[in-house]
Amino acid sequence: MLDVEEDRGHPEKSKRPVASGEIPVRTAAFFAALLAAAGISLAFFVAPGVGLAGVAYLLLQALYSPILKHVAILDVMSISAGFVLRALAGVAAVGEAISPWLIVCTGLLTLFLGFSKRRHELAALGEDAVVHRKNLKDYSIDMLDQMMNIMVAATIIAYAMYTFFAHEDRLMMASIPFVVYGVFRYMLLVHRNGGGNPDTLLLQDRPLQITLVLFLAVVMSVIYFF
Repeated sequence: MLDVEEDRGHPEKSKRPVASGEIPVRTAAFFAALLAAAGISLAFFVAPGVGLAGVAYLLLQALYSPILKHVAILDVMSISAGFVLRALAGVAAVGEAISPWLIVCTGLLTLFLGFSKRRHELAALGEDAVVHRKNLKDYSIDMLDQMMNIMVAATIIAYAMYTFFAHEDRLMMASIPFVVYGVFRYMLLVHRNGGGNPDTLLLQDRPLQITLVLFLAVVMSVIYFF
């Protein structure tokens, strides 16, 4: 609702229900409040930790939309924080203690995805990028490429450390090649003018899908059979 005017200048986001005029702003506001209340209630029903994560996520969004999304770097860090909160909610839902390595890997990977999304916006929108998102004036494709390179290296190192320290017999390290390939494959797609939506890339790219299946097969085999 806050981004409706900016979304109307975006080739893909202009198709969103509110931006396209399919759903009135008042209707969107009503259902947003209703669904937020229902979601938080359900989260607390599942587990107190899930409810607290839901409240924290809602507060993060309340800060992100009007303030943080307009500040370079903090905008991407806020997106990353949202994914970390989701991971915390998932762990709270199953009643297990979260590994600090999971927080680190989730945070670094989503920073990479966030910076790749900003790169895609700059590449796709060109001179109109600033009209869509004001803080894009503080970014450049070269700068974002450097940030992505840093995040890729940090993610791979953190995941390798995770597999070495978080599992007793070190067999989880067998999953490292799949993570390395998956991250590099994603970078390749970003430089082919992709990266705007990670979900879309995953659903459309067969090598990424195969890599994900093999990664899950290795991880589940190590957990349940070794």
